[in-house]
Amino acid sequence: MVVQSWRHRWQNRGGKAAPARPERAREQRHNPVSLLVWLAGWAAALILVAGTALTYARADMSNAAVHAVMDAGRWLATPFSEVFSYRDRSRQLYANWLLAAAVYWIIGRMLSWLIRR
Repeated sequence: MVVQSWRHRWQNRGGKAAPARPERAREQRHNPVSLLVWLAGWAAALILVAGTALTYARADMSNAAVHAVMDAGRWLATPFSEVFSYRDRSRQLYANWLLAAAVYWIIGRMLSWLIRR
């Protein structure tokens, strides 16, 4: 019989519990390079989301921290600056920067996974 029933498999092991699966944590641990790529993707996404939140809150651009986050966000979102075009500049910034954040996060995860393998 090609397909064995669960009872047959249970009896062939002498009534013992099924062997534990290999530890997935060991398979999925980051090496230093994949961890760096993963963190870079997260950092880029967080900067872009923070810039979007600061724009939504109408933060004071003369503040040094706000200015630094917005400059870094503008630089990161440069490839995505004209994906969506709206008359309202804030709405355009939200759409393009959140798209850029998602792309950076996904690319960071994918590259990290590929490097880990």
